[in-house]
Amino acid sequence: MLEQANCTGTDTRYAGDGTVCNVAGNNTTPCCKGDYNQNGVKSVQDIFDFLAGYFGGSLCADTNGSGTLSVQDIFDFLAAYFTPC
Repeated sequence: MLEQANCTGTDTRYAGDGTVCNVAGNNTTPCCKGDYNQNGVKSVQDIFDFLAGYFGGSLCADTNGSGTLSVQDIFDFLAAYFTPC
């Protein structure tokens, strides 16, 4: 279980204190920011889930970690989605 300060590195995603950064069962490879729903596979469902979170005001959609939601989060998510993990 990690705190935010320990969830670092390329393509990692902090999901909350007491959670893991990686996909369940994977303790070595950082999880992928493009896999928004953290199910281990990037699919179009990740885009839908991200948009639902973004327009619903969820800070989970704060892709760039700025603390607020902005249009830049959409661009950063799409960049992560189209970049191999």
